[in-house]
Amino acid sequence: MQEKVLRSASPVVRRALHLVCRRLVIPTRVNLDYLVAYVAEGTLELRVESENLCRILTQGDVLFIRPGLEHSLRTPREGPLQLPHIHFDLFPQKDSARVPVNFKCRRDLDADEVRMIRQDLLPEMPCVLRLENHAEVKRLILETIGCRCENAEETPLLQKALVLNLLYLLHQGIAKGKEEERGSEKYRAELSRAAEYIVENSHERIDNESLARMSRLSPSHFIKLFRERYGVPPTRYHVQCRMAKARRLLLSTRLSVEEISEQTGYESIHAFCKAFRKAEGISPGRYRASRRILPDEGDWIKSG
Repeated sequence: MQEKVLRSASPVVRRALHLVCRRLVIPTRVNLDYLVAYVAEGTLELRVESENLCRILTQGDVLFIRPGLEHSLRTPREGPLQLPHIHFDLFPQKDSARVPVNFKCRRDLDADEVRMIRQDLLPEMPCVLRLENHAEVKRLILETIGCRCENAEETPLLQKALVLNLLYLLHQGIAKGKEEERGSEKYRAELSRAAEYIVENSHERIDNESLARMSRLSPSHFIKLFRERYGVPPTRYHVQCRMAKARRLLLSTRLSVEEISEQTGYESIHAFCKAFRKAEGISPGRYRASRRILPDEGDWIKSG
């Protein structure tokens, strides 16, 4: 289906920008169109709650956000970020020139804005891609941004050609990635058990050697296969599970920060606060104060 759509696609570039900043915070929003971006420098955190996805993108990663997908973006820490990106429609539409870059979540959209959300014709396209030829992706995005023809009427045509080439590269990269995933398919059950073990025991110390023995693999092979399947190495996955539990406890219980640090497996409140600030960009106390929605008395979610 995706290949058929790409064969007939006629992209219309609506926005093209090379973003350079030291800190980026985009709260949960829904895209009205397609967005493709390249991390040329720095790190970027992507969260997609509907897909239970939290990924840290680094230099060379490609971000692809489909229309209608709620997500948030932020830099985990202050530092230089270069993010060349383009917004585009897959096919020309009457309102292509009028559709804005949206920064609202779905529930805040009015009826007209909801109607502007494009149909997602590329549902198989992942949000994050790491391609061997990512430098070529960067080149195509930058050329699209800087595209200026002597005859202004020819600029959209050249941009269309560049985006088609870009989409072809992404499609080829996905096809190759699926072939590589077959290597981990043989160990799907073992890797799933390891991931479940990390989730259920995130408060414990967990090392790669123990997980590898559990999966009957060498440590290096286990780490490679785990990263292919889950997008991050086991140690990072462990930290993400701890932070997910910490966020839940901060927002839904009256436990102190020190108690939460103990329940998430940190040896000291200092170590917990340091890890939380590194992951979330703010302290646990500030996170709780800025985001907490208090339930009714008696509706407190039990920790554990």
